[in-house]
Amino acid sequence: MDMKRVIIFILLTNAIITITFAQDIIFLTSNDSIVAKVLTVNKKEVTYQKWSNLQGPTYSLPTEEIIGIKYNNGSYDSFGYNSKENQAVTTTNKYLPVYRNGNTYYYGDLIMDKYKMLSWLEKQNCQMAYSQFSNGYKLAQSGWILLGIGFLCDIPAAILVVRRSTTQIGYLLGAIGGAFEIACIPTLSVGYARMHHAVDTYNSYNYNRNYSYWAIQCSSNGIGIAYHF
Repeated sequence: MDMKRVIIFILLTNAIITITFAQDIIFLTSNDSIVAKVLTVNKKEVTYQKWSNLQGPTYSLPTEEIIGIKYNNGSYDSFGYNSKENQAVTTTNKYLPVYRNGNTYYYGDLIMDKYKMLSWLEKQNCQMAYSQFSNGYKLAQSGWILLGIGFLCDIPAAILVVRRSTTQIGYLLGAIGGAFEIACIPTLSVGYARMHHAVDTYNSYNYNRNYSYWAIQCSSNGIGIAYHF
């Protein structure tokens, strides 16, 4: 039974990874992004289909409205600010927005994972965003440690139960491992939510844009979902 659960978990994880990395992300100068399947790219426009409706119509965008495209193979094309209007924006506001796709962060031509993002935020002028990201990063690391301890308990537990030798110890180890794995879920969720929120904080502070978003938060009363606006 334990082996079936492991196989199902691996299959689900692979399916989620495949779906996530099959998407193209178009980052716009309006500070929005589009999840899509990019069809063609030339100097004047980009044609694409919305990921939510791949059998639907084909859309097009002028390249002057696009900052960059992150393709499903991990490569990234930067278009920059081409139009006079966008050049005026960059002259007035020297800060570009940070874009996030999963745990990959984009700032102009920079492509950063969470480690590089933490180092990059430390050098910026928004201490609040750095503090949020740093706290979230530490929480997420703690969550992964809890998950690792849980797996380390599960492996000998499964061996003991399958061999039917000292099954009581095996069940005890399995219960301990399950407790660690359950504890890692809110720890990871809150940690990554704080890191993601740090991006919104940075953009709101430097790019003069207000964000509405859902986030997982914890307090002395417990853990819950909150809507910020």
